[in-house]
Amino acid sequence: MTDLKPSNVLLTREVPGVRILDFGISKVLGEEGGWPAMTQTAQLMGTPQYMSPEQVRDASTVTGASDVYSLGVMLFELLCGRPPFVSDSLGALCAAHIHEQPPSLQQLFPAVPAALSVVVMLCLEKSAAARPTAAELAAELLCLADAMGAPAAEQILAAPGPGKEVAHLATVAQEATACPATTEGARTGT
Repeated sequence: MTDLKPSNVLLTREVPGVRILDFGISKVLGEEGGWPAMTQTAQLMGTPQYMSPEQVRDASTVTGASDVYSLGVMLFELLCGRPPFVSDSLGALCAAHIHEQPPSLQQLFPAVPAALSVVVMLCLEKSAAARPTAAELAAELLCLADAMGAPAAEQILAAPGPGKEVAHLATVAQEATACPATTEGARTGT
């Protein structure tokens, strides 16, 4: 389990083009100075905005399906400019991840292709078993990218571009949010 969130995802010009940073919550230093295999029961570990329902309940029981959920939250946010659940209260945010259905991407931002919306919503399933595996998700996203005519990752990475050789996903997302092609009302749901 990692603390997947935009600020822990680094985009680079080197294949594979994405690096995950900050594995700090994968292990917790034990009282005897040893490293347990996973986090300990009854600890809230992670960034609440991106935590899966099972991670909110008990961080010691999470699997790779939790990372798929966190990726679904990031995809949701990248596509419509806001995460699926927003609250000023930690308790309400955690409860939303466990009990509430995320809002429809299609209603918040109709320009999102329906097939992509379905994939993102599958990532946000409350049951870890109902989510695609990371391999299934990667295959589905590649198929969607091909169907939409997106350039191959190698072409994007090889293309000369202005600016940095690396960037945090959070920075890229903020720049995309400022894109004039989208309306503030669609991004905020108003």
